[in-house]
Amino acid sequence: MQANEKEIARLKRNLRSAYRRWLDATDHLDCGNTLARYISGRANRAAIDVNNTLDELAKLDPGTPKTRLPG
Repeated sequence: MQANEKEIARLKRNLRSAYRRWLDATDHLDCGNTLARYISGRANRAAIDVNNTLDELAKLDPGTPKTRLPG
């Protein structure tokens, strides 16, 4: 596995972890995703981590989704 592939794999693991934290932080809230980020600091931090990781991953992997978490 080349260094670039290792970095992509690492970023995908980080993304999966951040997305799970975001889901855990918003699962109990009955509001929308954008409002959840204002209500819950945990949700906001996790969403920032998800979006930042997606941005880093997009630099290495052109197939990365363009959609980001709202807020």
